[in-house]
Amino acid sequence: MNTEKQLPSGIDNNCPYVTDSNEKYFEDWKAGRMAPDDVERCKTFFDQGTEIFPGADHKLAYRLCWLGHWLIHSRHWFFRDDGFISIPEAVKFALIHQHHWLPATVEQMTPAEISLALTDYWSEYWTSQKALNYMTDWQYQALCSYRKPD
Repeated sequence: MNTEKQLPSGIDNNCPYVTDSNEKYFEDWKAGRMAPDDVERCKTFFDQGTEIFPGADHKLAYRLCWLGHWLIHSRHWFFRDDGFISIPEAVKFALIHQHHWLPATVEQMTPAEISLALTDYWSEYWTSQKALNYMTDWQYQALCSYRKPD
């Protein structure tokens, strides 16, 4: 595992409406330079990301949410009777599975440490998802509600 630096994942290319870069999209959201509908949608999404991963800045929370969503669907992680496991559960399970760490160890990690420890998954995500340039409505809904897409 590369513990020196986070490898590029391409996850920052996922954005609902703007295809030039998520950085611009995120900055427009923060600065209030978006259409009212987009502002509410993004506020919900980014705020929910920081609720899911407390202590993370909006961008890191966004990245971890997408990685968790991708892990659930790419690995078919359905451990519950009611369907999918949650995004934070998927991220934590990935760490436990890959590194053979105890759940107590994973629980004490910061979002930045979690992201760095998942570098191999980020690399795999980028390889398989680099063609994804924007988030569709069903992906947004699935990510925000943990519900299985129709």
